[in-house]
Amino acid sequence: MSSEVNSEMFDDDYLHAPDDRLYMPYNVSLLHLSMWNNTLQNMTGGRNLSWMIYLQSVCGEPADHEAVDNLRFWALGVVGTLFALLGVLGNSISLVILCSRTMTSMFNRLLACLCIADIMFLLTNLLLAPAYLMLADIYDGLYGQLFPWIECCSHFSLTLSIFLIICITIERYQAVCYPHYYQVRAQSGKHVLLFNHLVPSMILAFLVNMLRFIQHISMAFDLGLQRHSVYLKLIIISQIFHPFSTTGVIPLILLSSLNYKVYNHMSETRYFHSTRRRTRDFLLAKVMSILVVVFLALNVPRLGISFFEVISIKSMMICLENEVQYEVSQDIYKADIIARLCAVINSAINFMIYCMFGSEFRRQLFLLLGKNNLARNLSISVSRGRYQCREHSSDMENGSARHNGCNINGDNNNHRNLDGLGSRKASNMNHDDLDVNGIKSELRQEDVTTTTTLLTPNGIEMTSGIHSTGQVMETHL
Repeated sequence: MSSEVNSEMFDDDYLHAPDDRLYMPYNVSLLHLSMWNNTLQNMTGGRNLSWMIYLQSVCGEPADHEAVDNLRFWALGVVGTLFALLGVLGNSISLVILCSRTMTSMFNRLLACLCIADIMFLLTNLLLAPAYLMLADIYDGLYGQLFPWIECCSHFSLTLSIFLIICITIERYQAVCYPHYYQVRAQSGKHVLLFNHLVPSMILAFLVNMLRFIQHISMAFDLGLQRHSVYLKLIIISQIFHPFSTTGVIPLILLSSLNYKVYNHMSETRYFHSTRRRTRDFLLAKVMSILVVVFLALNVPRLGISFFEVISIKSMMICLENEVQYEVSQDIYKADIIARLCAVINSAINFMIYCMFGSEFRRQLFLLLGKNNLARNLSISVSRGRYQCREHSSDMENGSARHNGCNINGDNNNHRNLDGLGSRKASNMNHDDLDVNGIKSELRQEDVTTTTTLLTPNGIEMTSGIHSTGQVMETHL
């Protein structure tokens, strides 16, 4: 009697073979595959009816695979492939520009490494496109043998890309908030600094994905690890660490807090005069902030799926202990497809961010395309920015000395008269920061490089100034 009730309650749709195991979010596919052989006999083995109903509510019901396949075809197969092709082209152009001789800063070199990681991720998605478009069989033939390894490389490159974004944020945080310490570190050599950022990121990206590699090695060589409950429990519990913590919560907290500190520091110092180096650091920090904001926005779906998997661990453990197949819901399937598409878009649009917010990158792009006139006009337009001046008063030796602090957004080679008879900015100012806070030494240097325009009693306008070398610059009659 019990056997008949169970057979009617769990129909043929519920007992279908797992034809979608490698598309499942993260490590659920392994649990799905390992418990399939025991599902049918346990469903019809004479268990208590109330207990079977409870297991059905906990372990879920099968999804509508036709609807899931249709969404995967259009989202990942069509749209994702298009973005991946454009992303490979854009990141390749970015890599050429960022590796040019004129862009040799540590920030640009880290961006070049990020381009390589994004190209790897986009190429793996292009290799997965035949499966998304249902043009290849993932269970048979050469493609079926390569499919699990392509998936592993895809997750590895995505993790590496996330870790490199964290490294870029840390680099800008040090350059903006601790310029003196940053300059001291820069003396050790750019290759050493790049090594210190890149190698740990690659090692960590491999370590956090090691279980995934072991999983596919076990399945490829039929080692039988998926038949051991201890190994399956380890796979399930490890989801708390990766990807939920390593590529979800921890990057979210780090990127948000560091960007907030960079923004506050830039807001506090914007009224003070900045050297060319400090101005460049602020502009690069702006590009970094845009990259981080776009990354956080497009990784929200993936973080949501990771959070759902963590809170579903208890249900997975119950199904595992009772040797009942855990079914992934249709909504989770669709959310996983959207999360994968967002990850592809995030890796593909960095080229657009560089073009929109990096003036030097645009200039190098025009030169690469042979548009020398556009590159020259861009340089002139950047150099003709406006000065935003703010007066700062300080008392010196029972008197009052007035300092005119200017934020430079334009060319240091063109003198601009601020008020007709006021102060003018000197032509060249190539000094670096000497003070840790970047304030006192800059004001002192500005006193040395300030020109003054006076009107003599005879009506002759006389302008004089001093270079940083201490020589008189010019006199106009």
